[in-house]
Amino acid sequence: MDHLLQLYGEQRYHQTLDRITRFWGGEGRCLISVVTWEAAYRQTFDDDVILERVPEHLRLMAGLPGVQMPYLFADFGTVSTAKYWGGEARFDSTGGNIFIEPVAQEIEEALAMTPKPVDDPALDGAHGVRLWKELSARLETDVLWLRSPDMQGVLNTAGLIMNQEELLMAMYSAPEQVHAFLDKVCDFLIDYANYLRRETNDRLCGNIWPYTFLPSSLGLSFTEDLMPLLSPELYAEFGIPRLKRLRRVGPPCR
Repeated sequence: MDHLLQLYGEQRYHQTLDRITRFWGGEGRCLISVVTWEAAYRQTFDDDVILERVPEHLRLMAGLPGVQMPYLFADFGTVSTAKYWGGEARFDSTGGNIFIEPVAQEIEEALAMTPKPVDDPALDGAHGVRLWKELSARLETDVLWLRSPDMQGVLNTAGLIMNQEELLMAMYSAPEQVHAFLDKVCDFLIDYANYLRRETNDRLCGNIWPYTFLPSSLGLSFTEDLMPLLSPELYAEFGIPRLKRLRRVGPPCR
């Protein structure tokens, strides 16, 4: 017995997914109901604890009003995409917020770097996929979705890989090198997103933030907090071209 379909109800599950799909197509409104799983155990990096706690959250979500779908929240902090380029991840003094040290100070250093493979078993993409597969097996289901490990956009990821102030200054002093570096980051993010789609049989439903449900067949979810630091002219030059590339992530996995 598929424990998730038993919990949600097969008719309700498929009706909800249809409603979400129609919403993203421009029809009607949806209030997405989300149980925000506390970071205290999401970010323990203890798979046994996560796998033990998630089913209870799925039961809580199933009982909420509004629109919700069953997913695994693979949250390992906001540095997941930058980790592939190196850098030391650390927690603040409270132990609740994770940071990563830039591995490059100058644009020349950043441009010379190569990220680790997207399927590196020690990094967050593969970690999230392993949890998703294990939980799916335990629940005997093929309808569980994955809310992916954090996916920062091209500018944000670049600003975590190298010193952010130096990156901004290089947009004026070495724009061609910045373009080349951002293209490398964009190539990596496309591979990262497609890896997650492929390994989950296209049951990727968004990033850890924002709390929406966006099936990967309809679009890609990521955050780009560096955007407010740029003038409209700089964002048009360095941000928008990569957004246009990311919007074409694919092809469909099935």
